[in-house]
Amino acid sequence: MTESRKAGGNFLPVGVSAPARPIRAKSAEGTKALEAELMGARGRNEAQGRSAESAGRATRPASATP
Repeated sequence: MTESRKAGGNFLPVGVSAPARPIRAKSAEGTKALEAELMGARGRNEAQGRSAESAGRATRPASATP
């Protein structure tokens, strides 16, 4: 099995655990804050989309004018 792997690969040997990650997971408070920030951004994006859609309906295309 080991002969089938290419030399210089970044493989962990069998039975060796991966190193600990340097970044910790967010706390419950951090997760809630991120969720609130993303929901706010979603609301702003949806409002901009509605505004652009209504502006597009209000103007007539140049080919429609006589």
